[in-house]
Amino acid sequence: MTKYTLYLAGLLILGIALAGCGVTSAPSAATISSPVDLIGVWQVQSINGNPVTETSPARIEFLDDGRIVGNASCNRFFGQYQMQSAELIIEDALGATRMMCLPELMEQEQTLLALLPGSHRVTLNNQTLMLMRDKRELIRGVKVKQ
Repeated sequence: MTKYTLYLAGLLILGIALAGCGVTSAPSAATISSPVDLIGVWQVQSINGNPVTETSPARIEFLDDGRIVGNASCNRFFGQYQMQSAELIIEDALGATRMMCLPELMEQEQTLLALLPGSHRVTLNNQTLMLMRDKRELIRGVKVKQ
């Protein structure tokens, strides 16, 4: 055999060996385009990049009839949502109860209620929901109940 043939045989064996090693990557986030993927209760983990206050974490629940309800940290809120293609649209007219709470909970609540209305790109990765706008993560939550 010539050196060239041995060289090609070596490359072939190396290629087969490396292909057998099979590198797997972590699952990437999938864009949600169906309201079925949203339905359930999501425990909010972060709002506008900041972790939620441990004493009263917020929850968001998407119902199958197009309603959104939850706890904004202190008060309950309610409204309507719809999916259009891969966009989640939450109506601007969210209603909420009006109890007073600790200042840090009220601040967290005001931020959440300001960020929820409008159009969001929604991604889901291993039961973690992310509401995005302009390539920025606004709200992150983990599914706690179907």
